[in-house]
Amino acid sequence: MGTGTLTPDSDWAELTDPDYVNRLLTIIVDGTGAVEMLFEVTLPAAGATGWPLVEGTQIFVVPEGKRPYVRLNSGAADVYYPKFDGITCDIVNCGHTYNGDGGSDHDAVLDANIEVGFDDLSVRSGANPYELRGYLITTAAGVAAADTLHAAVLSLRVLRMAASRTVRIYGLKYNASQASSVTDWSALNSLTKTTAFVDIAEPPMDLLQADITAIVEELQAVSGWTTSSPIQLILIDQGSAVTDEDTRFIFSRESQQTNVTILMADGSGPSPPDPGIGGP
Repeated sequence: MGTGTLTPDSDWAELTDPDYVNRLLTIIVDGTGAVEMLFEVTLPAAGATGWPLVEGTQIFVVPEGKRPYVRLNSGAADVYYPKFDGITCDIVNCGHTYNGDGGSDHDAVLDANIEVGFDDLSVRSGANPYELRGYLITTAAGVAAADTLHAAVLSLRVLRMAASRTVRIYGLKYNASQASSVTDWSALNSLTKTTAFVDIAEPPMDLLQADITAIVEELQAVSGWTTSSPIQLILIDQGSAVTDEDTRFIFSRESQQTNVTILMADGSGPSPPDPGIGGP
């Protein structure tokens, strides 16, 4: 975790990459200027009214799906906050593919949560069971081909999880987004996977984690890999359908808790590229 700093002015400005993994955001105001804050989905209108931030430390609960914005109405002040160092999902391009009705009903659903497993319970357009496989893509990872990693950890915010299931995670060996190619079940499954994989077999909980260091190192060896390249993963349930049961995993693509955290061998974090070439 790093520290973010913003010297606000009279225009609303978003706090860049704040760390609120648990929906709690700590703000420190240094100065007596009239700073105000607002949580919105997008940049607030100039006439929008926030609430005043007092000098010193305060903690806020961030509403789901909204972002923190601040501005200064008079005087002078600096705003400090914990900055998130993880690599989050490319939200609009994550999702899953499905295959059911004996193979005759199959498609891809992107800009959706990541679903993995088997469903022999829900009513769908075709006959059950259905199998679902997840596609996770991050923003630019900021990892160069020559970087030496100490560790790379995948965290998944669980929205739904069945007991006694194992999910296998492979990397997808490409130096750029393959989201436009994920058009249906067969398209996702035909993408080239890493030799390295990791299995998650945990009891139901809110957050799952896996060491994907070997996967990321294999991705670094992909021709053309740069700091702009995203990490792409396919998630596959290793079991089979259970009669009249829904055994899907569902992982949030929007939560900051779904992320990849990377630590370099020298103790530093990754360095995302400049804006305009795949960075934030």
